[in-house]
Amino acid sequence: MLPDLSPHLHTRECNLLIEFLQRCHREKLIGKMFGQCSYWDEAVWQCTKKERIWRRSVVISCDD
Repeated sequence: MLPDLSPHLHTRECNLLIEFLQRCHREKLIGKMFGQCSYWDEAVWQCTKKERIWRRSVVISCDD
């Protein structure tokens, strides 16, 4: 499951990937159930994971 995909929470890179994923879901209503949007889903997941790791490292470094 993906985190909140609101644009104000993410970088430009992730927002672009989110846009591609949402477009894929709109254009391939049946295909998305058979994995046709899996590439974009994985890309969004990886991008949001990188953001989460970066935010965590910034918070930890501020505590030191």
